[in-house]
Amino acid sequence: MEVNAGFVDAVYEAVKAHEVYLEHFSGKTIVIVLDNAPVHRHREARVTEREDLELLRLGPYSPTCNPIEGTR
Repeated sequence: MEVNAGFVDAVYEAVKAHEVYLEHFSGKTIVIVLDNAPVHRHREARVTEREDLELLRLGPYSPTCNPIEGTR
């Protein structure tokens, strides 16, 4: 398993086990937002497919959607 896929799987499992998810969002789809970094584009196909997991990839050159870019 690739590192990125392992990270996504770990985040998914952590969310599923979190008490807030269990109390308020149980059964809802978990959405993980990925930026357009090359590592995310090439390895996301290796993430375990799940019915309640959606990977949402930001469009190219969209710094306003990515808080780490520090746009105002």
